[in-house]
Amino acid sequence: MRLKPVARKSLSDAVFEQLSQEIVHGRMRPGAPLPSERALCDVLRVNRGRCVRRSSGCRRRG
Repeated sequence: MRLKPVARKSLSDAVFEQLSQEIVHGRMRPGAPLPSERALCDVLRVNRGRCVRRSSGCRRRG
């Protein structure tokens, strides 16, 4: 049996990945405004610090 180590992701990386997937799958357009940080936090059930960090990362990437 060949097993590979399980990759660990930080919560903020998971938030970024979900936002990126929304763009990749066409549910959000590149450059479109993101939902408010408060709305993101409520939907994703994460604290505001995680949302702020990753939503600003998405904004920088366009």
